[in-house]
Amino acid sequence: MLYHNYCVHYDVIEPMFTDFDRIAQILHVSADVLDRRIVQQVANWNGPVSLTVVLRTINQYHCTIEFLKKIRQESLDVAHYLRAHIVFEKAFSSNCTVPSIFPSLGSSSASECENHKATIDQIAHYPANLARNVARIFSSSKYIIITDYEHLFSEGFEVKVRSIASRRLAERSQTILAYRIFEIDKKISALPRNKSDLHKLYKSQHAVVFHSRYYPGSGAHDITGLEEWFSKNKTVDGLFAKDQKYDRSNWEPQFVSHSRIPFHDERFPFQLRDNTVLVSFLPYVLRGSQYQGLLQRWELCRANYTIDILDDVFMFHRGIKLQKNMESLRIQMQNTAIFNEALKAFKERMDKEYPETKHRCPTPER
Repeated sequence: MLYHNYCVHYDVIEPMFTDFDRIAQILHVSADVLDRRIVQQVANWNGPVSLTVVLRTINQYHCTIEFLKKIRQESLDVAHYLRAHIVFEKAFSSNCTVPSIFPSLGSSSASECENHKATIDQIAHYPANLARNVARIFSSSKYIIITDYEHLFSEGFEVKVRSIASRRLAERSQTILAYRIFEIDKKISALPRNKSDLHKLYKSQHAVVFHSRYYPGSGAHDITGLEEWFSKNKTVDGLFAKDQKYDRSNWEPQFVSHSRIPFHDERFPFQLRDNTVLVSFLPYVLRGSQYQGLLQRWELCRANYTIDILDDVFMFHRGIKLQKNMESLRIQMQNTAIFNEALKAFKERMDKEYPETKHRCPTPER
């Protein structure tokens, strides 16, 4: 199917079972990054995963399909839970048909997937938000969690939070369930299964709050009460705090929510708050009544939404980022004008739709 300027081949592999009442992980990755780490991520989640794979060249098509089918055959977790979709520019293939383009002599489609070196321009134009939206559109679960590649979770995360979501979102629909996220030193072989394991790593400085050294002082992933959260060993309702306000524009809470939350604003470019901005509409080609009245992160405060902080669960990523590299800076410089235009349009929409909360909530910033 055609979706804006991209072709979407959805459900190129499908899970053996579909369970509407589960939490689906919404995930995206470029074809040249996709590897067996996805098997670990699916196994760790132990629940539905909807994955969009973005091709940088058409020569990546066949090897990507082959890889996905292979891991489905080899991994029971992948066979049970992974649903995958392929996205590529419509210029690559007329009518979005299966491409019949073959690699040049002396190469193979497999090597194209493995060895393709993305250019700065390709990375800058990577359609992250479109990829997230595609994964959401073709997910089939009641609840979702929007993640990135290599995000791993504490043991039993999906089961615990699913129970909380079924109760709490029924009590108060205008709620999202935020969780704490961390980075773990790559040298650590025994990954944290629970809060006690994580606390030991944190005290030894082998675990840090996500991107706290990459963006020092920004507080983008800080959630108050960390030491209290670590020391709390019993929970009644699974919540550390209820009805928190979205009180700072640089906060990028990661959360579990109902599948009806806002879709990502596809105008925002990659690596410039692309995962912070969500929109309250679905592109007209896929709009339906079930998608009306949707919300988004920056819009939460303006629409009087609140945030619950989850207890006893967390996400972690292997490797501690220390600082931006020159490649990231070049990408952001290239995308600055696009970001500024998208941000202006977003602010205008907020003021038009929620004029009564204009001075109550933080103003979105770069």
